[in-house]
Amino acid sequence: MKKLLLIILMSSFLFSCEDNTYVESVEDVKAQKIEQIGALFKGIRRQPEVADELIDIASKGLYDSYEELLPLSDEAVESRGKARGLAIGELIESIAFNPDLFDLLESTAVKFLGVYDKEYISDELNEYAIANSYKYIFDAYARQPSLKAKFEEITLKFLGRKL
Repeated sequence: MKKLLLIILMSSFLFSCEDNTYVESVEDVKAQKIEQIGALFKGIRRQPEVADELIDIASKGLYDSYEELLPLSDEAVESRGKARGLAIGELIESIAFNPDLFDLLESTAVKFLGVYDKEYISDELNEYAIANSYKYIFDAYARQPSLKAKFEEITLKFLGRKL
């Protein structure tokens, strides 16, 4: 009888315990800004004649240089890495759509994304970037396999590895 009473008491105690931990899902502004740079690349490939204006709009509306976002790997590593990967993917896809814009797109990426540098991009952040860029890399390569060397130049410069 004592065992039964003990089991009932223990069970009721365990069921009455609640996890009152509140976990807030917070969007990261830096990640959102980085992700928008992918749209900038798409805009440039669609309307190269207004590239300067688009870059100016991004500079005024988002940020003028990736250095304004530093440090990147201090928090929200997953969302910032994902955003960086999506933007790099859009860069590669834009090159596939309009290879003549390679130099302009690359220099715009240097300005807004910065080249891969372990000093400000952790290995973890970079792994998220790599994983999220490959959807675009596959599409770009399928569209323009002759541009493999250019794609590798971009992946090496911005992701720290070749295809």
